[in-house]
Amino acid sequence: MEAPVPAVPEKSPVALEIGAALLLIIDLFLSFALGSAKHLEGVELGTYALGPFIFLLIVLGVARMIGKAKTRRSRAVIAFSFLALVLIADLSGLSRLSERQQSSVPESSAVRAA
Repeated sequence: MEAPVPAVPEKSPVALEIGAALLLIIDLFLSFALGSAKHLEGVELGTYALGPFIFLLIVLGVARMIGKAKTRRSRAVIAFSFLALVLIADLSGLSRLSERQQSSVPESSAVRAA
């Protein structure tokens, strides 16, 4: 009779969860900064800033429905990956916004500064 094979213990998802929480905070801050730079106010600014969190809940819900987020670790991996993509998108948006603001500086001001 063969001995049963011991189950491989799942790696702890704590580091991924902490990383996802930090990314969420950074994403919320950057989304708020982008919304403020786009001159959004009130409810529009609030929903724009909370967008990454709300969309994360939707992504995790869909992943759970199709069976890709069964374990705590898989949910943490999905959350971390999604929030990393949102961070890249937010940084890209800030870069484009600062580029537009620099290009809209009048030439007479740029000549005086030089």
